[in-house]
Amino acid sequence: MPSWLPQLMQDRHLRRVVLIRASLWTLTIALFMGLGSYFSAREARETALARVHDHFDKEILLRSWVSERGGVYVPLDDKTPANPYLKDILDHEITTTRGKVFTLVNPAYLARLLHEQNRTGTGITSRLTSLKPIRPENAPDGWEQKAFARIETGQREYWEEVRFNGRPQIRYLGALITEQACLPCHAHQGYQVGDIRGGISITVPLMQTTGLLGTGVHHVATQVAMFGLWLFGLAAILLAGRWNLHRHQELVQAEALLHATHLQSKAVLEAAQVGTWEWNIQTGETVFNSVYARLLGYTHKDLPPLTIKAWEGICHPDDHGRVAALAARCYSGKVPDYDCELRLRHKDGHWVWLWDRGSLVGRTEAGEPLLMAGIGTDITARKEAEQTLISLNTRLETRVAEEVARNLEQARYMEQKARTSEMGEMVSAIAHQWRQPLNTLSIILANMKDAARCGDLTRPYLEEKLTQGDLLIQKMSTTINDFMSYFWGDKTVEVFSVRQAVQEAMALVEAGFQHHAIALTLDGNEDALIKGYLGEFSQVLMNLLFNARDAIAGQRMNNGAVWMNILVADSACQLTITDNGGGIQGQPIERIFAPYTSSKPQGSGLGLFLSRRIIEHSLGGQLKVRNTDNGAEFTLVLPIAEVTHDAQ
Repeated sequence: MPSWLPQLMQDRHLRRVVLIRASLWTLTIALFMGLGSYFSAREARETALARVHDHFDKEILLRSWVSERGGVYVPLDDKTPANPYLKDILDHEITTTRGKVFTLVNPAYLARLLHEQNRTGTGITSRLTSLKPIRPENAPDGWEQKAFARIETGQREYWEEVRFNGRPQIRYLGALITEQACLPCHAHQGYQVGDIRGGISITVPLMQTTGLLGTGVHHVATQVAMFGLWLFGLAAILLAGRWNLHRHQELVQAEALLHATHLQSKAVLEAAQVGTWEWNIQTGETVFNSVYARLLGYTHKDLPPLTIKAWEGICHPDDHGRVAALAARCYSGKVPDYDCELRLRHKDGHWVWLWDRGSLVGRTEAGEPLLMAGIGTDITARKEAEQTLISLNTRLETRVAEEVARNLEQARYMEQKARTSEMGEMVSAIAHQWRQPLNTLSIILANMKDAARCGDLTRPYLEEKLTQGDLLIQKMSTTINDFMSYFWGDKTVEVFSVRQAVQEAMALVEAGFQHHAIALTLDGNEDALIKGYLGEFSQVLMNLLFNARDAIAGQRMNNGAVWMNILVADSACQLTITDNGGGIQGQPIERIFAPYTSSKPQGSGLGLFLSRRIIEHSLGGQLKVRNTDNGAEFTLVLPIAEVTHDAQ
């Protein structure tokens, strides 16, 4: 016996289920076999009756054919002796010219001969019978007398299922109606055309038919198959019971685990001070757990289920409209979850901040929202901390604004100071540019003085010298305009050539570099277009070139040099300015870009700071520095401007 079967039978519910299923299965098999027997018997009867009718119709057809011809003659022998009931008929025997004797066979005699022959053939037995038989052997038996009684009431046939020697049979009696051809033999009995003069009694064994369940060996095989099917069904029911037992055990374990999980969750919620709530949307009733009640200063008994009206009474007036709208969005399906921060009145009267989260967990049969459930946690401390933080942020924003204003003022001061420094540089550059014209102008004036003393100051000579002096003065004025335009040009964003801007800067500082015997070169032929403020970019170039000049001049060297190079790669242009002035002292080198940091004794410390800010903020590039073997190298990395065909 399988080990699970006793367990199955010990479980009252599963045992009842198995027994009910087995009973229903047994009833089903029994019903099927009963229906099979019923339909088999009905089919057997219908088949038997069909055979009876076929036999009866053939015999009637044969009798009619023989009657219409007044009988037939057959050879007289042992199988077909002369019919003694036909001896009164003339020519009941005839002899051929060869001496062969033939006897007359009327329909009744022919039917009797066929009946006797068929009794050992098909299993169907038949005979002629009559209430007024000519031949005594044709007298009806008890069943046939009962059948004649039914036929005399107007029926043309009568059949019945009977048992003979324990075997089922169909007995049938069909009426024989007197016709004109019958009168020669039966008129002396008083029959007239249309009278019932007898019948054909036919018996058919039912066991010879084959129905739904069959007979004999087939019937036994069918019963064995049905029994096997019944056993198979019982086995399937037991296996299903085993599966149900397994599922039941799993459900019991799952319920135990669920119960343990529920207790654990309840303990966790209790420990974490998390309240739970359920809201029946249809009735408006809201139920809270003990933790939720404690958050509001109540015991679980003191806080019974609340209606929506009572809940609105403890909800902050500024919150319940927003809470109701968020809940409606959730249970209407617009959002999957309900998430809201709200204030509820504590039992002591103060407001408690709660963070409620939940979702729709049930609907009515009509699809209407039924139940929402969720949790709530006390966030009062967090809200107070947030309020404190907001106050701190407000004060901090005020201080930041004040500091920003102070920094802006300082930045303006630094820019003004840088402008002053740039002006000094410009004046120094102008002085270098004016040195030669002033010397030339001084020589012209000296020549004019000598000519006047010697008496050679003629009018043409005077006009020539005045013209030369005027040209020198115009050149000096142009120098001032060039420097002013270069340093304080229009503050408009434009696309300009890096090479051209470098070349213009070189032209402005060339005289100062020549004064200190410093070589200034621009290597290569590459160029790129960048977008920004040309004046600010020029300020950066001038500042870097002046710093290189001062560094080399401070070294008192005879072979000072500054090299510039433009490289274009991908979407960036790289301009390097390298000198041999000994490099930048101090570490880290990046401190050179900090405000008020200078390597020159009289420097403001703002030039490189403003230069980096211009490159990064105005031109979107980078300004980097490093020391080489002989000096410093500044690298400007600038994004190449996207220029349309029209702009080009």
